[in-house]
Amino acid sequence: MARFNMLKRIFQYSLLIHMLAIGTVALAQDKIPWTDLSYEERQILQQVENQWDNLSVERQQRLRRGASRWERMQPQERAQAQAQAQDQQQRFQNLSPQQ
Repeated sequence: MARFNMLKRIFQYSLLIHMLAIGTVALAQDKIPWTDLSYEERQILQQVENQWDNLSVERQQRLRRGASRWERMQPQERAQAQAQAQDQQQRFQNLSPQQ
């Protein structure tokens, strides 16, 4: 039983070390230079160009994935997405300060 507990502890510590190592690699990712974006991505993301260098790596990656999804959308899907975004923006603007 003592041997089992020792092996269990070793496994837990090993797992913890691996998780920390993976987390460190993920945190070490470099920011994406604006010039590394494709022409299409820059066109889609042009509203954030001035802020791009100040965005976190995670935010840059999310925006880049969103631009990629936008590129793959059909015109009808894009129109629907724009209408939904405008509707949400309008609802947000209509909120009272307390809300």
